[in-house]
Amino acid sequence: TLSQEAAVVVAPGSMPAAVEPPDRALAKERAREKQGFRDDQGRPLPLRGPIKNLGTGGVGIELYFRTLRYCGILMTVFAIISIASLVDNVEKQGRDTESPIVRSTLGPLDTPESRESLFGSQLVPWTLTTLTMMVFICFLRVKQRAVARTVDRRYITAGDFTVEVRGVPISHSEPEALRDFFSQFGQVHQVAVGYKCAAYQVQLTKWRKLDVRRADLLTRIQNPREKDDVTAFETRRSEVEAQMLSLEAEMTRLQREDMEPTGAVFVVFEYEEGRRKCLKALNNQDWVAQLLEAMGCDKSVPKYLGAYRLDVTPAPQPSDV
Repeated sequence: TLSQEAAVVVAPGSMPAAVEPPDRALAKERAREKQGFRDDQGRPLPLRGPIKNLGTGGVGIELYFRTLRYCGILMTVFAIISIASLVDNVEKQGRDTESPIVRSTLGPLDTPESRESLFGSQLVPWTLTTLTMMVFICFLRVKQRAVARTVDRRYITAGDFTVEVRGVPISHSEPEALRDFFSQFGQVHQVAVGYKCAAYQVQLTKWRKLDVRRADLLTRIQNPREKDDVTAFETRRSEVEAQMLSLEAEMTRLQREDMEPTGAVFVVFEYEEGRRKCLKALNNQDWVAQLLEAMGCDKSVPKYLGAYRLDVTPAPQPSDV
């Protein structure tokens, strides 16, 4: 925050007259070190290696390159199927032209006589192309989901220890009470309560715009031009900083006073066993359990504070893409 930065701000009079030029060689070297994807040991992964290794960079990375491979195979199949159409076009071309593009594309559509055999010679390639595309779309959808689940199982994520809780009463959203309730399933690492923050986001957007303006003024003060009025820039910077401090105070007040819970909570367990026990006890996706509870026959479901039935589901996983 600005108040924290104030302790280390250098006085304008002590600023260097000129800024040293950046070390381009060092910047290029560091950029090369950060290129590409890396495995668990930090070693770069070459793109010519197995595609499954790219899952280290995320589910979407491996899906992207696998989809490119599948699309390349599809285009090859389409090219093979279209050979029959191209040969038929060239043989039945009625127009006297030397252009290979015209001869191979117009084909039976060029003369009335040749249109009679249109469906006899062209129907099979067109049908095969259409069916191949439909099968490919279905295959791609199933394959992408399977790959996403495989990559998700291969790498540990925060979602493997987390459950999403909805239906928490707004008047009883204290993290301590929620931690005590979920501790019956296992050791709880963190309870993150969701809050409505529209007003806070408005103030934060204003603060960020002022921060960009302050940085620009500071640059003009450190590197003034011949006709620049440094005193005027310093005055403007002081005004901007005063506005930023006012916004910071307002954001602090909103965080303490006007943050209303949304009823959504994320609970992170220390071990996966706690997550599994919680989902087994509280996940109400089973329609049989919902029916028994509605009939008053199921009394075994734990309730928050003894009265509230919580909606607990697995937290979003990277494979949900």
